[in-house]
Amino acid sequence: RDQWGISYWDAAVIEAARELGCDEILSEDLSEGQNYRGIRIRNPFR
Repeated sequence: RDQWGISYWDAAVIEAARELGCDEILSEDLSEGQNYRGIRIRNPFR
């Protein structure tokens, strides 16, 4: 969380996705294209 400067809740979502084997999260709040430990962020509204 601190190394990326994101909120606790965003970090919790990313970690849960990683634990479940996901490789992509759809989010309008996180930076599009950012990679968090193997989880890519995609904005569904772009």
